Amino acid sequence: ADASVAALLQFLKAGRHTRRIALNLERTTLWPAMSVTVRPSPWILIPLLTALGLGGCGSSQTPEATAPLPVKVIRLSSVPVVDSALYVGTLQAIRKVVLKPQIQGRIRTIPVASGAQVEPGQVLFALEPDQTLPQYQSSLAGVAQTRDQLTNAQTQLRVSQSRLKEAIARFNLAEVNYRRTRLLIREGAIAQLVADQAATEYKVSREQVQVARRETEAAETVVRQTQAQVFRSQADSASARVSFDFKQVRSPIAGQVGDITLRPGDLVTNAQTLTTITDNSAFDLAFSVPANRASQLRSGLTVLLEKPGSEQVLGEGRLNFISPETSQMQQAVTVKARFPNRQGRLRDSQFVQARLIWRTGPGLRVPASAVTRIGGQAFVYTVSTQTGQPTARQQPVSLGLLQQQSYPVLSGLKVGDRLIVSNLLQLRPNLPVQPQTLTATR
Repeated sequence: ADASVAALLQFLKAGRHTRRIALNLERTTLWPAMSVTVRPSPWILIPLLTALGLGGCGSSQTPEATAPLPVKVIRLSSVPVVDSALYVGTLQAIRKVVLKPQIQGRIRTIPVASGAQVEPGQVLFALEPDQTLPQYQSSLAGVAQTRDQLTNAQTQLRVSQSRLKEAIARFNLAEVNYRRTRLLIREGAIAQLVADQAATEYKVSREQVQVARRETEAAETVVRQTQAQVFRSQADSASARVSFDFKQVRSPIAGQVGDITLRPGDLVTNAQTLTTITDNSAFDLAFSVPANRASQLRSGLTVLLEKPGSEQVLGEGRLNFISPETSQMQQAVTVKARFPNRQGRLRDSQFVQARLIWRTGPGLRVPASAVTRIGGQAFVYTVSTQTGQPTARQQPVSLGLLQQQSYPVLSGLKVGDRLIVSNLLQLRPNLPVQPQTLTATR
């Protein structure tokens, strides 16, 4: 270094415009040799002289070893790992009714408000009854009248049946007496007059039986005819009731009323939508699963509803439908899961993401903050002691989907590995580290 400085001083004394100087710096720790082009200005050479002086002063010393980098590590242990996949879809209420009137009419009253909870059969819209109410009332009166007639006919039938029984009893007695007198008259035990009276009573009682039987049959006919009239009047009343009920629009299911924009006095037709009734007690979610995983599908698999963009769980359901066909265009299988809505946090047509849980079992997980990616490949740093001193080792890994700020490890790590979780930006392969063990992963 002293010879190099002397050469530069001789160059300044020479006073030429441009020279090229080869400086032999073999003893320096920065460069073994360098070639510099300089001009005869001393101000330009002062930094170079300073650098050379510094390099020469330090050339006789050995560089200090790099100090180990303090890092925090966790020892990997086996934990429950969930194999899952994310899908997106729109919730659909299992029961939703678009309410329309079955007959044209003018709205008289609207007994419910938008958003109200209603029960099956509850009146939502009442139309002007017009002529349907008098017709219905007249049919009810006709039913009552025919029922009274049927009651009278049934009473008359019972009377006729009682008369027939009495006539049959008298006939049976007269027949016995008649046969007895015929036997006695042959033996001369009774007079002819008594036998004639018995024969007369027998004939009269037989005719009374025939009359009573005809009356009974007539009463039965009247009862049947009156019953038919009752059925006809009831059918007429039911028809009138249907026309009258058409003037009252009722809820077919239990649910929540949608928006009502109509007002009393508005004229509506049977093609016009009045409102909607949605049953929010449960929802179905349809989504498509790739065909390569179709063999793993089975009813009852757990599906978690998550808020899009986060891991907030909105509900838990089960697969209840697996399509028997595969979509040719998408090469996917359509499945459906049902979710109860006990807390009322879900809504019809709500966009959600669903996490289908394929299986759960023991495995490894690493914090998301410990993972770096280069060209799509995930890496982590672990502590290696192959050289006798702890150093950082860059380890490629295969990871599953992010779950609660950690990744399940598919391959690349094993139980007992020490994972570095701090000072990742300062790490590089084979860098000496000073590990500080933290609590193992859960």
